[in-house]
Amino acid sequence: MSDVRSHLPGKPVFSEVEVRCYFHLFSAEEDISDEHGAEVASLDEARSQALRAIQELAREQPGLKSDWEGWGMRIVVDGQVVATMRLSEIAFPPAEQTAQ
Repeated sequence: MSDVRSHLPGKPVFSEVEVRCYFHLFSAEEDISDEHGAEVASLDEARSQALRAIQELAREQPGLKSDWEGWGMRIVVDGQVVATMRLSEIAFPPAEQTAQ
């Protein structure tokens, strides 16, 4: 599976105006909603922000690796899931996992 899967149907969610994206965390047992979100101009910008935040947290706290298994993030715009990513694959890519 790729790190990020897009869920955009035929019509675009993003326009020339910035929109507020929410970055909701989820696992089989728990959902953690992002109450604040972030203003972004494109899905690529939303993905980039999410990837940077996940990778930064992984660098700061490498001991979280096992805790991240089974967790994912949904990028949501206007109540619509526009992308999904698995945290462990982004924070600890497979090549990095086997090297440790």
